[in-house]
Amino acid sequence: PLEGALIEYISLKGDLSGIDLSVITEIAEYFLKDIGAVIPSNYPFAGRDFNTTRAGIHAGGLRRNEEIYNIFDTTGLLGRPPKVAITDKSGTDGVAIWVNDFLGLKGKERLTLMKVAKVQRWVLDQYEKEGRLTAISDKELEEQVKIYFPDLYKRVKNK
Repeated sequence: PLEGALIEYISLKGDLSGIDLSVITEIAEYFLKDIGAVIPSNYPFAGRDFNTTRAGIHAGGLRRNEEIYNIFDTTGLLGRPPKVAITDKSGTDGVAIWVNDFLGLKGKERLTLMKVAKVQRWVLDQYEKEGRLTAISDKELEEQVKIYFPDLYKRVKNK
């Protein structure tokens, strides 16, 4: 795809050469919202699941040091921050990233692994006790945030 060629060109040149890569994200959104064309979710740089991990070990690396974990600054270059999809394999690190990102918490105000442990337990129960096979939706996770962190949830919803 053309966006892959752009990334390759930039890597060969060693700088952006005046190219604004965020237009890749804008075009993908235009295709989806205005044209109604569906881009495959796993499509490089433009698909819905680009830069999304489901594995706890990857979420752990991302939570500890995004700069080292992520191959390049996808937020700055594409306007696409790394994301975590929550499953039984996401671990507490994955849940912590999702909850902190949803609540918009940065730096020292971010919730610790211990604080999100109850949400993680709920996630595991969905698979171990309920027999779930699919990923947890953002809406379901939002409900858990509302239950376990009501004050923080209200703060987000009142913005």
